[in-house]
Amino acid sequence: MAEDLQTPPAEADAPNASDTAPILHSLLRPSDIPVGESVTIPLAPPATSEELEATQRQLDEIRAEQTLNPLVGDKIPFESVACEYDKDASPEFYNKALELCQTYDTIRVIRKDGNCFYRAFLVAQTEIILSDPDEKSRFVSVCKGWKNRLVRLGFSEFTTIDFCDTILVDSQLLSTTM
Repeated sequence: MAEDLQTPPAEADAPNASDTAPILHSLLRPSDIPVGESVTIPLAPPATSEELEATQRQLDEIRAEQTLNPLVGDKIPFESVACEYDKDASPEFYNKALELCQTYDTIRVIRKDGNCFYRAFLVAQTEIILSDPDEKSRFVSVCKGWKNRLVRLGFSEFTTIDFCDTILVDSQLLSTTM
């Protein structure tokens, strides 16, 4: 049985190198590769100078946007939201913005990049923690149980330990700052 695993396939069964060139690596099975031989997986062709320049332009545009729009902006008066809407073209939005001005004094602009909801939530939570000692102690006690809870829910301890330890250390630093 062990001999069968070590015996290379018959010459007729071995794939010809010219036949295997177009085969994608995801289609190869281990049994397709003769024992003792290696397989070269084709990589993407090198980028042309035009492609590199286009990539660099795109990166420059992203950097320019980042300098114009920070991840988290300073607090600004909530009335600025009402100024974004035309009273005649979109009266529903304009009136709702005016209504919200009665409830909220300020707003923070968060860069719209796909993570904006999470960032906005965390910024708001951090502001609450820093201003409310009871919320801060509740948050620290919740953080202490995260690692065990995540492991019980099926997350690997290996993948959660760094995150949980960092959050725990940071939350304990928060508890000593106030």
